[in-house]
Amino acid sequence: MSDIGFSPAPTLSDELLERCRVSGDFREAAFEWYKHVACLAAQFANLRDTGGMRSIAPSKLAALSGLLIRCAKLMLANLRLSAECGGQGEATTILDRSITESAAKARWLCQPATEDRFVRFAADGLKAEIRLKETMENNIMERGRASSKDEC
Repeated sequence: MSDIGFSPAPTLSDELLERCRVSGDFREAAFEWYKHVACLAAQFANLRDTGGMRSIAPSKLAALSGLLIRCAKLMLANLRLSAECGGQGEATTILDRSITESAAKARWLCQPATEDRFVRFAADGLKAEIRLKETMENNIMERGRASSKDEC
């Protein structure tokens, strides 16, 4: 893949692979591949039409790119925790869940009949803002500063 500008796959020495096989501990090899996948996610998120891609609406591309960037950033945070802090079991588990959820959403959005899926994805993302707006309107009404919700 490196011939088109993507990060090259990690090269693992035969010595490292043999050590992993003997010990049954593949963390060092997995760390290198995890780092590679995080970089690929960021690179794919920044792809734009090069003439050979299927046309996609800018808003859909932004949603998919955002999910991939989120995965990449969370993966890099996981790598930092592992490298600098010796891993933080609970923290990395939380990050892993967020990475998995974002990847699953991106995969779901890429399935056939995506028009409705993108609308549902956007609506789901607006739930918190709608609740906040309703809370603010209710607070204003309770305080008597507006006579109806339509005036806000």
